[in-house]
Parts: sequence; structure tokens; C-alpha cells
Amino acid sequence: MVRESERSFTLEEIHRLLPDLEVRITRFLEKKAAYARMHDQLLMEELLQDIEGRQGTPAAAAPDEEAGKLELAISELEREISEMRRLGCLLQDLEKGWVDFPAQRNSERIYFCWKRGDPSVRFYRLCSTAASERRPLE
Repeated sequence: MVRESERSFTLEEIHRLLPDLEVRITRFLEKKAAYARMHDQLLMEELLQDIEGRQGTPAAAAPDEEAGKLELAISELEREISEMRRLGCLLQDLEKGWVDFPAQRNSERIYFCWKRGDPSVRFYRLCSTAASERRPLE
């Protein structure tokens, strides 16, 4: 539900923001993919160390440096999300690139709906409806 204190966007404002949002979401997804690779690598190293320890092979020191890099990557992801939220839009699904913008239309509070890759906003939904209940703009 849109709170009265939330920003209210016009279509023109949203369309000016779209190129920046496109870049931000792409950057977020790239960082998330890098985070997933680092996580998988760290997990694999820990599993190998556990196996070596069970076989009596002296285990190497824990990969603290890699764990630190992973924590930094998580912090960067959180920062990216915070920056997008500060714009005033609502992040419905970053994986799919779905973003809603609080707005006013015909004296009714709505959300304009945009999906990454779309050149413009083509849908809206009532504040009282689910994100999946989008309606086409006329």
C-alpha cells in the first residue's frame, strides 16, 4: 500500500530515470553473479578442507581472505539495493527487473509498473492489488 509520505512519480520522471535504473539493475545482477561464484568457491574450499581433515591430511588455514571478499560483496549488494530504494521506487523483483513507482492517476493512488528491458512504462496497477495484476496503460 502506498503511504502518503511516499514520493509520487509522473510518467515523465520515470522515463528520465529508466536508463539509470537499467544500469543499476544490470550492475546489481553482475555483482550478485560474482557473489554467487565467490560463495560457491569458498564452500568448495571448505568442503575440501573438511575431507582432508577427515583423512588425516593437515588442513590448510581457513580461507579468511576469501571470506572477507565475500562479506564485501554482500555489503556492495546491500548498498546497490539501498541506492535504488532511495530513488523512491519499489523493487518488486530485482532478478526479473520489476520496479513499481508510486503515482497518482485520475485522483487514485496507483503504481506505474516497469520491467527491465522495456523502453517505457506500459502498465500500472492499483495500490490494493498484487504486483501480478497489472493493467495496460491506454
